[in-house]
Amino acid sequence: MFLRSLILVALIVLVTGCGQSFDDAMKIVCDPTPYMTEVPDNPVERQVAFAITIQEHVTNQEVKRLMTSLPGLSPADRQREMQFAVNRAGLSSCFLLDE
Repeated sequence: MFLRSLILVALIVLVTGCGQSFDDAMKIVCDPTPYMTEVPDNPVERQVAFAITIQEHVTNQEVKRLMTSLPGLSPADRQREMQFAVNRAGLSSCFLLDE
C-alpha cells in the first residue's frame, strides 16, 4: 500500500507553484484530509483522493521532488527519506509511514 500511495502521488504531482514552506507542504502530504470535502471509505478511492488533494495543494518544489523520487527507492530508503522529512517538518505522524 505504501508504494502504491507513493506512486499515485508521484504520478500526479505537477511541477508548478512556489512560496509554500517545506513544513506546510509536509503537513498536507502527511494528512491531506483537512483539505478534502469528502474522504472515501473505499481504500483505493481514498488513496486516489489523497493523491489528488496532495497534487492540488502541495506547491513546495522540494517536497514535490521528494514525492516523485520515493517510488524509485528501496522500501528501506523510502521509509528513511520519509521519516527524515516528517522529522524535519516537526510532525509526529504521517499516514504514508503508517501503511
